[in-house]
Amino acid sequence: MVDSHDYYWVRYFHFFCLDFPVRFLLQQYRKIKYKRLFKYVDGIILHGQYVYDVYVHPHKYLNFYYGLDYSEIESRPWEEKENLILFVGGDYFRKGIHRLLRALPLVLKKVPDARLMVIGNDYGYVKAFARFLARRLPVEFVYGMPRAELYKTYGKARRSSCRRRSRLSRWCHPRLPWPGAAYSLRCGREPRDRSGRHNRFIVPLDDYGLLANRIVQCLTDRDLSERLVVQGREFLGQFSTDRMIGRLEEIYEAVITEHSKRRQL
Repeated sequence: MVDSHDYYWVRYFHFFCLDFPVRFLLQQYRKIKYKRLFKYVDGIILHGQYVYDVYVHPHKYLNFYYGLDYSEIESRPWEEKENLILFVGGDYFRKGIHRLLRALPLVLKKVPDARLMVIGNDYGYVKAFARFLARRLPVEFVYGMPRAELYKTYGKARRSSCRRRSRLSRWCHPRLPWPGAAYSLRCGREPRDRSGRHNRFIVPLDDYGLLANRIVQCLTDRDLSERLVVQGREFLGQFSTDRMIGRLEEIYEAVITEHSKRRQL
């Protein structure tokens, strides 16, 4: 069995970064390596519909449940929250920090006291370049934060950005809306969760004006922000550890059954 959570093991998509030649060569090596490995694999567990579509294998299984627990995130009244924008995660440029920095000056024209906090680590040269791009902007970089403190920080923010993977798709949507903030963004394809309810915005990758407007909406429109938070919490309810374990058990049982059938042929 192979478990994969991302596309870059089998495909290369270019995105803005300083070391893209190294990343390209590494991905080509991975592609050859895993193509050979897959011949001996009975099943591949893939996390998320996009990753499932990218991989080519006769026995692949979709696991949409991540076993997340955000019950400790503090919930604060609107009046106690700050005009704080969060960018959470490492691998800054694959997750689109440069786009967020391009949109930030437009946000500041309408919300002068807005500020951005980048929480996550990366290579030294990446952090240095990100800090260079963020010069003269109200941006704070935090390269490590205990989970308890991170959950408190979520409660302070009115907007969270978890932008991910600049893939071939032109659209951004959230992987998971953080319940402590208005909404989060991820580059991908699916505009709605499985329930069909709207709990995020769809923004073209390089439309910095629209991205800035959406951020401003979440910082200034109380009804909109609180509605997205509530719907985000409801969406997160399906990502329990029990559901993740249950789905994994289903997958392993299916793989064992299929393997037994092939051996009998």
